[in-house]
Amino acid sequence: MEQVPYDNDRSDKNPAKFWYEGELWFFDNYIIPLAMKLMGCDVFGVSLNEFLNFANESRKEWAVKG
Repeated sequence: MEQVPYDNDRSDKNPAKFWYEGELWFFDNYIIPLAMKLMGCDVFGVSLNEFLNFANESRKEWAVKG
């Protein structure tokens, strides 16, 4: 198995310590707000509701499983 840069002393930060919070932040501050803004455009029709639902479900799953 290939080692990651942190394991090879090429990075000071262990990604295991910040990846989880970073992904939740990305959902909360980028993906979900973007889906909500797009809802006002009426460009994607009903598929946008699915996108927002999938984004919320993915965020919930990430919060539980990491």
